[in-house]
Amino acid sequence: MVPEGERPAPTGEAAVSGERGSRAKEVDTRKRSPDQWVSLLFRFLQLASSVISFVVLLTAGHLDLTFRRYQAFRYLLAGMVITAAWSLLMLLVELLQLAMGRKLRSLIWRGLVYLMDILMALVALSAGAAAAAVTTFNDRGIVLFNYAPCVGPSPYSRFCSRTKASTAFAFITFFFFIPHILLSAISYFIRFFEG
Repeated sequence: MVPEGERPAPTGEAAVSGERGSRAKEVDTRKRSPDQWVSLLFRFLQLASSVISFVVLLTAGHLDLTFRRYQAFRYLLAGMVITAAWSLLMLLVELLQLAMGRKLRSLIWRGLVYLMDILMALVALSAGAAAAAVTTFNDRGIVLFNYAPCVGPSPYSRFCSRTKASTAFAFITFFFFIPHILLSAISYFIRFFEG
């Protein structure tokens, strides 16, 4: 008889299955890591806001006034397509990591992703800033010619409102990159100093 509270250690098949069970619990814990879920959320928000930005810009236009007439809006479109592609790629990578139950631990990989996130944030910011200058110009007009297509009720109000919305979503995309960059930096430096 074994006294209560003292049980013999499992042997054979029971020991192996117990070991597997603890590994499965470890994998499940990794799958539910909060930083992976937060990262996934920010990637989705980056993707959504950049897609909304370029789709809204593509639908802007009235008569002869389209985004193609303005270089800044063309840059906004290109910048948002690039950030959307990067966000989609990283969203798929992070979903794959979540499905596998682990993260890519390579410092080189993390450093590359961190630098690309910074670059994409700067692309979103610069595209939004360039487009904001043009929307301000369209609101105020040229002083010499007294022409402002977006002042008051005009036939171009649809174009004006959509370009402003697209510009706003470019800045929103930038602001979704910032917390992700900070979290990535913290994670990178923790991993770097752990060894």
